[in-house]
Amino acid sequence: MIMINKGFCSNDEVWKGLEQYPDGTELLWKNILYKLVSSDDALSKKTGKRSLVLEPLGKFVEPKRNEKCFCKSNKKYKKCCLKKWSRC
Repeated sequence: MIMINKGFCSNDEVWKGLEQYPDGTELLWKNILYKLVSSDDALSKKTGKRSLVLEPLGKFVEPKRNEKCFCKSNKKYKKCCLKKWSRC
């Protein structure tokens, strides 16, 4: 599973570089977790470029240090994704 943390950047900044990631990539932006999905609209078929949509999955609640990690790795959060997802 690929996860990207965009923090609190602007709307325009969120979309930069996302076309390189596959569908299903999870993206954290403004404390909401999204899933990256390709859209099958008429414009993308006409231009041949991939249209991207961010599907909201829900609010991101950061686990406590000693809880199991949300990425389902069976590791504690502090040993797994703390540095990648922490707001500090």
